Amino acid sequence: MTTVLEAPPIVLDNLLDPDQLAGIEQRCDFARHLEPADYTSFDDRTEFAPVPADLMYVVAGIADAASTAFNLPVSRVQATMLRYHPGVGHDWHTDGNDLYDVGRDRTVSFSLLLNQHGVDYTGGQFQVDHNGEQWQAELNAGDAVIFTAATRHRVRPVTSGRRLVIVCFASA
Repeated sequence: MTTVLEAPPIVLDNLLDPDQLAGIEQRCDFARHLEPADYTSFDDRTEFAPVPADLMYVVAGIADAASTAFNLPVSRVQATMLRYHPGVGHDWHTDGNDLYDVGRDRTVSFSLLLNQHGVDYTGGQFQVDHNGEQWQAELNAGDAVIFTAATRHRVRPVTSGRRLVIVCFASA
């Protein structure tokens, strides 16, 4: 029997249409830092921005879908936008309560891709280590991947362009 912590990731397609994605990078106020306690593991070249208010309903919908899919309660969602430049990735890690992220009560994580792999950037693939097998999410702009916070995952370094994504951490 599969436990919630062993559940495979789920891809949700076409959550945002091209009109919603148009000009999103220009609408965001990117800065080079957020609360250090939450983002100490990110490369210092990664840029952060608040999620635009008009996209928060999508974040809430993904959180609801994740809660249902994994049968986990979600009462609090922390969301931010990330911009990865060439050479920037994020090595293997989990978003849950372990030695890497001490003191967090995260249950579910998700990433919503905001631009198109192979067009707007290369590299930057989202990969999961699920029960010892590596899996790569084939995401298009507007797609999301949801997974339990205990799932090991990484983002390969971007090789050209800029990768834009909304990352969310949901807690019980």
